[in-house]
Amino acid sequence: MTASIDPSFPIDVASLGGRLAHPQRPRVAEARAAVHDAVSGDQAWLRLFEHGLLPEDLFRSPERHFAVVDTERRPAAAGDDHLDLRETPATVDAAVTLAADAAAVLEAEHLARTLRTRLVPWGARPVERIEWIVVTHQISCSFRQGPAFNCALYSLEHALEDIEVELRALRAGLSWLPPFVNDVIRACEGWAIAVTASLEVPNAFDPPPALVGVPFGDLVNPFDTTLQLWALGYILDHLRDDNRTAARLLTAMIDAPQNLPARLRE
Repeated sequence: MTASIDPSFPIDVASLGGRLAHPQRPRVAEARAAVHDAVSGDQAWLRLFEHGLLPEDLFRSPERHFAVVDTERRPAAAGDDHLDLRETPATVDAAVTLAADAAAVLEAEHLARTLRTRLVPWGARPVERIEWIVVTHQISCSFRQGPAFNCALYSLEHALEDIEVELRALRAGLSWLPPFVNDVIRACEGWAIAVTASLEVPNAFDPPPALVGVPFGDLVNPFDTTLQLWALGYILDHLRDDNRTAARLLTAMIDAPQNLPARLRE
């Protein structure tokens, strides 16, 4: 089974490994120059806006908050329920990290909202606000999502079995990608098969009652949106449960070192 990418895919899967958790950030030099005299995150955020590096919607919005989290010794801190969320990034470095890739930051927010909307029929709640978590040290991530996402994935897998299609056999896993990312790539392809075959949502994985028997063709594929978000280099926090109305996006500061537990293991 070949690992080459189908032209209908939303991204180039072969290059996805290099993009996971690695935003491109094309305006780093400009952002650093704009904040050379800033002494706080709030001041840096204003400087970046004044230099045209922040669109107005990203500069201020009541629907968006930021937190800077020290993950040197405790990687799971990024998923804490009670973070110091603010209207602007708390440090100069965090402000530069986001402003250096402002267009993709806004696109990641759009994709996070779109993904959650597509998961609402599966039991998720719509996004009412965005939380940007900038971590001080690189942390590992499985890229797994919440219960609604899993329900869609495993319902699709079960439905395909009725026509003797095995999801894991659709394409070979790419060794440089986390296992769950490979699963989502296959699910993206499997969704199209389910639509073509007029398959319906089964009752096997306890979906919302109204969804049982609904054709996959009447729903919208959540997996292609997920891949597009990952391809931007940002991480949608998989620790958030489906009852939360916030979408939490994670990224590491520019040139962030590996966190201490990982360095010790190495």
